[in-house]
Amino acid sequence: MAQWLGQRTRSQRIAVLISRPGVRNFFYNFFDFSDVVSYKDFDSSACYNQTKDIVFKITYKGQYIPSLINAFEKTAHSQIADYGKVSHYRVQNMHLEYDDDYVFLFASIIDPAPPETLFTLHENKMIKSKTNRLLMFKHFTVNLCAEECVEYTGCYGFELSADSVCTLTVMKFSEEKADSQLQDSQGTNFYATYYTSIIIIIIVVVVVV
Repeated sequence: MAQWLGQRTRSQRIAVLISRPGVRNFFYNFFDFSDVVSYKDFDSSACYNQTKDIVFKITYKGQYIPSLINAFEKTAHSQIADYGKVSHYRVQNMHLEYDDDYVFLFASIIDPAPPETLFTLHENKMIKSKTNRLLMFKHFTVNLCAEECVEYTGCYGFELSADSVCTLTVMKFSEEKADSQLQDSQGTNFYATYYTSIIIIIIVVVVVV
């Protein structure tokens, strides 16, 4: 994140270069950074299960004062997340309604992201070393296998065969070591919790006072 110095700085172009050898280069230009980041700018609800959110209403006795709304919403958002012991980004869709005597705050707490979204698919690949295999389950879907891996301490990925056999692994997969860690397999897919690659991010910030 760009940090602006002083109050008289102006928005400037920030160039970002992301390079992944063997694939291609990506160039992005970002403009108009704000000194104050609003929680409303980070709507992550599309990344979560849409059927398991918790929608609620909080009623406050008092009058609606337009000049205090921004401060009120910011404080309420923070307190809901803190008291609910959830990430601030899971408190979404906040809005206010009011009458002569009360202010009503509506919001939702979105469900954790589906487990399968936490893994990277390597199609038609399986683990070379049998010693890295942990547990096996039959008649599993991708989602069920991902749930088991997320809940099992030490699991860093899983295989899912064409006949729905799920195998958890303790192997820490690395993109740079893929040739030595994985082998071709028809019908079996490997899912890694993460992969490492050489990603170079160059951020050039020009600040004009």
